[in-house]
Amino acid sequence: MGNLPLVPDVIAAPDYIGKHPSEQNSIELVKEVEKNVMVCVKLDRSNHYLFVASVFEISDGKLRNRIHSGRLKSIDNLQNAWLNEVVKA
Repeated sequence: MGNLPLVPDVIAAPDYIGKHPSEQNSIELVKEVEKNVMVCVKLDRSNHYLFVASVFEISDGKLRNRIHSGRLKSIDNLQNAWLNEVVKA
């Protein structure tokens, strides 16, 4: 079962949010728990629904690199304009 029980918590209260550079219609959510858990959510535009595409642990190093590169943003520091850009349909 691994990280699956954490998915609702990650979606409800992520610590970081971002967008994969080559995956359209996707959002990456990360929650810092005992191990950092990333949940990748995708939008199915043709059927108008969101689904969890993958769930996995992300190392501290990868998390720091993605924050430093701007791929992930702290949910606490997001500006409304950036959030609107990430979830733009």
